[in-house]
Amino acid sequence: MGNIINKKANITNTSNIANTADTTNTTNTTDTVDKADTTNTTNTTDTVDKADTTNTTDKVNKADTTNTTDKVDKADTTNTTDKVDKADTTNTTDKVDKADTTTISDKATAISIVVMDRNAWTANTDIIVIIIPNKKTLLWVPRDLYCELINNRINKAYCKGRAELFLKSINSYDFDFNVTNCVCLFPSAIEKYIDKIKSIEVPVNIKREFKYPLHRHKPIEEGFKIITFNEPSETLTGDRFHEWIGARYAVNPKGFIGTDFDRIYRQQILVKEILKKNIDIIDNNDIDYINNSQDIRGLDINVINILKTVDSTWSFNTIDKLVSKRINNKLVLVTKKSNKIHK
Repeated sequence: MGNIINKKANITNTSNIANTADTTNTTNTTDTVDKADTTNTTNTTDTVDKADTTNTTDKVNKADTTNTTDKVDKADTTNTTDKVDKADTTNTTDKVDKADTTTISDKATAISIVVMDRNAWTANTDIIVIIIPNKKTLLWVPRDLYCELINNRINKAYCKGRAELFLKSINSYDFDFNVTNCVCLFPSAIEKYIDKIKSIEVPVNIKREFKYPLHRHKPIEEGFKIITFNEPSETLTGDRFHEWIGARYAVNPKGFIGTDFDRIYRQQILVKEILKKNIDIIDNNDIDYINNSQDIRGLDINVINILKTVDSTWSFNTIDKLVSKRINNKLVLVTKKSNKIHK
């Protein structure tokens, strides 16, 4: 994948996170976060004409007419004009045009898949994944990543301005790709496709215990239960899919466990296992449902064809090396060095 965010942020290939999950030092912002969030070009021609030629008029009549005129016309006027036209104006224009347009056109095209945290378009985006086809990469974006454009977490962009503002926000980071499409799903749409899978086995590298809502559509403040994922693997069916994807309140937070990065890691594991099984989640029978769906936006046949090219050999990456910082009384994630990853 390389450096997705040029020198300003870092991308981690999470395929090796399993071996370091219990030792990675990542700040857990999720619990606190969720509670807080219920060139100049000077025209010298006139100067030369008015200043130099006017001052020499008397001298022309009295002394050396030819020599003075030649000096004014050839030295002062002609040479100065050439310098202005060729150096200041033409060269600068060329540099601006080439620099600005090349940077945009060279970026890879990408699409985004976002899942809301509840069945409402005014909800926050709970999962953000960028698909970059020509790099064969899936990039997860932490939901608490700070975005300067909206002066808030990136997960607020869609509810504030739908797909248009989300695309502007995600493209405001200094990525080497340009996101052109936004597919937005309700949790109910995810449930429909999970039901097609029936069951699947996922590897568990270390035991995990979480507090999880009594019902997945209810807030944890209304009550919770303890769920556990045991080594070396778990077979997911029914609600266990949703628990695996969404659980984030660790009973005993330690290092990586209990952070949003652990949740992202588990999502990546599940997606990879699904791809390994070659399960066709979206088929032709779904087109009518998609076209008339009230819980899917932005998904068309072109995007579906791109999604069908994704397989388990692609890179599964995450924006990482982030630290928590309080901005506007909210805990957000920013990069360690510059505290921002914007242009």
